[in-house]
Amino acid sequence: MKKLRIIFAGSSYFSEMHLMNFLKLSKKKLIKIVGILTTCDKPSGRGYRISFNPVKKVAKQHKIDCIQSNTLHSEAIYDWIVSKKSDIIMVAQYSLIFPKEILEVPRFGVWNIHCSLLPRWRGPSPIQYSILHGDKTSGVSIVQMDVGVDTGKIVHQSCCSISEKETFSSLYYKLSKISRSLVLESLKILLEGKINLKDQDESIATYSKKIDKNMSKISWSSSALDIDRGVRAFQIWPISYFEVSQEVVKVLQTDVIQEYVDCDPGTILDISEGMERK
Repeated sequence: MKKLRIIFAGSSYFSEMHLMNFLKLSKKKLIKIVGILTTCDKPSGRGYRISFNPVKKVAKQHKIDCIQSNTLHSEAIYDWIVSKKSDIIMVAQYSLIFPKEILEVPRFGVWNIHCSLLPRWRGPSPIQYSILHGDKTSGVSIVQMDVGVDTGKIVHQSCCSISEKETFSSLYYKLSKISRSLVLESLKILLEGKINLKDQDESIATYSKKIDKNMSKISWSSSALDIDRGVRAFQIWPISYFEVSQEVVKVLQTDVIQEYVDCDPGTILDISEGMERK
């Protein structure tokens, strides 16, 4: 069986995990990573030193041809992709939108690994929005990309439950595990010629927005349930917080209790062993 020639695109730790998974598959002679697309290096840390993103580090370690750019609207990028003669481009948390001319280059198109059950929570923050809105289920979708944002046809999906105390990190872990096996299943179906693409139902589509720090400030006019969801959704970043006498207090964990308290929302009732109850 001819090996699939794959270009991989991504720049995050989630991307790195999938790239390492693809490299394991390449050892089994199922695929070959012929190139990597990732974003440009950014300054980080207190000294604002330029550091490689996780995907570039793996590319250098395994000596895979890697091209970095903050735009795909470039003749040089297009020519590089054409030169790789890829069967498919696999995308995992890559922030750039693929133009139509690139989408049409690989034989099987461009596939994206997205952490929601599309068409619910298109956009950049599906995990946080699932928790913020109290969803009972989530999952992973692999879609054949088109020129829209997460609007392409569904290749394959797998779901999981969301618990009442689900946090960003626990749901991220669940979806990461699901996505690894889902990618393998999808590639096997592709190699067997059994792909059945399905249109998304536009009537039930919802969108997530990019998370910013302002979203994590606690509003005491919100319900206890909404505050708790925010704390769990923003657990890693930007972390929920409130202010007391111009001091920022970060909130790492909350519990919703069924108890009536005759005081204003946000009032500190007691402090015990360094923990505040509000």
